This record gives sequence, structure tokens and C-alpha cells, in this order.
Amino acid sequence: MSFTRRAAAILATALLSIPASAMAQQVAAFSRHDNRFFVDCMVDQVLELCQLDTGSYGVGLRPRPEFEAYPAQGVGGVMGANGLPLPTREVRLGALSFGQFKLQDVPAAVADSPFDHSIIGLEYFQRLGAFTFDFRRNELRRGWPASSRSCEEPFEVTTRMIRVPVDLPGVHVKAAWDTGASTTVGDAAFIAAHPEVFRFVRKLPPGADVTSIGMPVSLYVASKLSFCGRDFHDVAVVAVDMSRSKALVPDFPDLALGANLMVGDSWSFDFADRRWAYGHGS
Repeated sequence: MSFTRRAAAILATALLSIPASAMAQQVAAFSRHDNRFFVDCMVDQVLELCQLDTGSYGVGLRPRPEFEAYPAQGVGGVMGANGLPLPTREVRLGALSFGQFKLQDVPAAVADSPFDHSIIGLEYFQRLGAFTFDFRRNELRRGWPASSRSCEEPFEVTTRMIRVPVDLPGVHVKAAWDTGASTTVGDAAFIAAHPEVFRFVRKLPPGADVTSIGMPVSLYVASKLSFCGRDFHDVAVVAVDMSRSKALVPDFPDLALGANLMVGDSWSFDFADRRWAYGHGS
């Protein structure tokens, strides 16, 4: 998701107002459903199901009556992988909490999303300074684990997405790291341009993202993906037409690593120096 810079700045202030000593111990357990990751969160006094989605940016609320009742403080918009815009209403929450994480005075956006849950996006995790998604224990933890060894090439944050270096046969890309994608996703044009890497398997039922449903998608298999010193063979990749997104955002990624490459391992990111770690020891 893309939220306005003003809302992001307000969220940053709310996060930075939390004492470091309090944040250092923060942990939250999450559940896994269809390779997506959820927590029970409290939106003020309302219990809500929230997806942990690093492919989105801010806090996105579905149009429940309780959320529609918040007074609008502005308007904005979000964009999914297919580039279709979805209008949003900017609102202010008194508090948002899950696990041991709690924020006061949180900006959010209410949108007519096709999903039955709300979203906590990258802006929140980025403001923690460093975090670990442990997909073995199904835990989100603040901080950098002492035992982790960093990957050789740093990650970056571009177009409000974590980007990690990924090598395919004859191709080097900066792929998005997207916990909101149940399967690794690739731009259909990028996949078509590299038939030596991607093998067509079959068409899939229409897919959905935060802005729309009914997107045409197809399943491919990538012969090899490599990152952080490890090779992965025969990786499932879903092809989506991202031409509209790329026209609006020229640096939109060609590839987004999804949950099929995350589960069973642990991933850590430190935004201070752009180091990241992946594997059983992170």
C-alpha cells in the first residue's frame, strides 16, 4: 500500500515516542493461514484480525462500521500490484496493539478492501529499527539477533518496499520482500522476457490484491533463485500483469519474494545499516 507522507510522518512520531527500553522486549506471535500471517490486534476497543504485510506500507483498515465511524482527516489512495488505485479515508486511531506491541495516536487509512481483515504494513516494522520474522516459531521480534551473520550484499528500501538482491540464471534483480504474498510474484512481461528461467505450468483462477479481485494470473516455475549464499530450485512464481504499476512507479519491482520462500526459516532486517540475515540461525 502507499499512504500519504503526512500520515507516515505522524506514525513515525508515535513510534519514536515509545521508550527504547520498553520496545526492546517486544514480541508478538502470529498465525499462518494459506501462507499469510495474522495477529489479533486491538484497534482502540475493537478486536480485529490484522495481516502482517511488508508489501503494504501503512495501517489499512477494512470498512467495518466501527472504522467508518472515525472522522476523516483527509483522503488518499493505495495501489496494488496491478496498478489500479483505491481511494482511502485518512483517520486517526487512539491506539493500535498486538502481542507486546502497542502504539498510541496512530494514523490509518480506511479503504473498501475486498478482504475480511485489516493490514499492518512496512512503515510500522521499519520504525522499529530492526526486526526479525521467525517463521519457525511464528513470532515477530524487535531487534537484531546476536547470533545472526549478515548476508553479503545489503538490502535497500525503494518505492516503500524492502528490496533484497536476488540472482536468477543470467539476471540480477532487487526483489521485494513481501509477507503479504502467499507465493512469489513476478511481472508477466519480465517472466516472458526470460523463458530460460521461467517455465509455464498453467493458468490459475483469478487472483486478488488489496485494490481489486479477478486479476488474471498464471503459474510458472523458476529453475533457480539465489540469495544470501543459498540456491533454490524449481520455485513456484505467479505471473501478474504489472504494466500499469510500472508506468506509474518506474522502479516497481519485477519480482517479489513470497511466503513460499520464507516459511521454515527466520529473516532479520536492520534499517540502520541495511544489513539482513536469512536462515535457521538468524
